[in-house]
Amino acid sequence: PWQQTTPGGAMAVTGDPEVVLRPDGTLGTYAVLADGSVNGLGQKKPGGNFDAAWQRLSEAGRFVGRPSIVQFPDHTVSIYVRGTDGAFWATGNKSGPGSDFKPWQQV
Repeated sequence: PWQQTTPGGAMAVTGDPEVVLRPDGTLGTYAVLADGSVNGLGQKKPGGNFDAAWQRLSEAGRFVGRPSIVQFPDHTVSIYVRGTDGAFWATGNKSGPGSDFKPWQQV
C-alpha cells in the first residue's frame, strides 16, 4: 500500500489513488485512507509540490476501495466511492479546486 512520506504525515492509502489533471495544469489526488475516510491532496502550481497533508472529505470508517473522479468543464469534480455498507456514495465540490465539498449522498 501507499505510505506516508514524512514522519507524522498522513496514514497509509488502502487502495490506488485517483488523480485528475485540472484545467490549470495542477494535479488533484483522491484516495481512501486506512481509517476508511476519503481524502484529497493537490498541487498549488503545475509541477509543484503537493499539499503537506491530506484534506479529509469524509468521516472515518465509511468507505473502502478506490474512488472514481469525474471532472466537469466548470472545474468542479464529483467523487464516487463504495461505502462500508456496500452502497455507492457520491459528493462533489461546489465551485472548483479549493472549494468545499457537498454532503455525501447515497447514489
